[in-house]
Amino acid sequence: MTEGRASTREAQAWATAKSQKRRRLSAAELREHLLATAVDMLTKSGGLTVSLAHLNMEELIRIADVPRSSVYREWDTKEAFYVDLMERMIEPAEAVGMAFDEETLKTAAAVVERHADRLVTSDGRRAVLKESVRLAVRRNFEAVSRSLSWNSSTALVATLSALDDSDRGRILAALTKAEVHFIDRMAEFYEAIMPVLGLRPKPPFTTRIFAATGSSVIEGLIGRSLTNPDIVNTTIMLPGIDDEPVEWSLAAVGFLAVLDAMIEADPNWG
Repeated sequence: MTEGRASTREAQAWATAKSQKRRRLSAAELREHLLATAVDMLTKSGGLTVSLAHLNMEELIRIADVPRSSVYREWDTKEAFYVDLMERMIEPAEAVGMAFDEETLKTAAAVVERHADRLVTSDGRRAVLKESVRLAVRRNFEAVSRSLSWNSSTALVATLSALDDSDRGRILAALTKAEVHFIDRMAEFYEAIMPVLGLRPKPPFTTRIFAATGSSVIEGLIGRSLTNPDIVNTTIMLPGIDDEPVEWSLAAVGFLAVLDAMIEADPNWG
């Protein structure tokens, strides 16, 4: 008898929990819950693809545990949902940009701090600059390669031509906003660290132009690493901070070349 009552209580508890879990959601709650669930699913599966074909709508509805009818009242078609999802995937990166990595900046700053005693001479500052580039770009290449935001943005750019004008405008606006934030954030960092290293932009270049060009070298090589890894992953032996040969990545060599073309020693430094 006791066992029967326990079973009944368990069944009632399960039914109550299920009822609470499937409580009626407002339209706003439904949108937020389904989009958040989709982002979580994509995060676990590696991000957006060009077609979004790997995001199964029925599986998403099942995992989100929301009524199918409610989903299709909110979004007339899967394509309409996908456009909202694309926009949502960009949102977390809008404050810093798709390719931003805080640890990259910390790596560069740590090199400068660790070798502060070398900054009193032009040769010392040059050596510290190169070491900062070597280590920070290596960190950035690895971080951006793994970045869900960056990989998703690359896929989104590829989808733009397939969208209608209004949807294309929405996604392009979100991508542009994220890109502007990224360039502004990187330019702010360069403007802070360049005086420490006795550097300034060469006219007519600016820190924003340098930020855009330097990051394009790294991101371009990340994209090419998928099709030509043998070249992109080539290790190059060049002098390090102590003039002994050390390993340089191709991305770091390319970034330094852009830096040398756009940035110069400040004659008024010191």
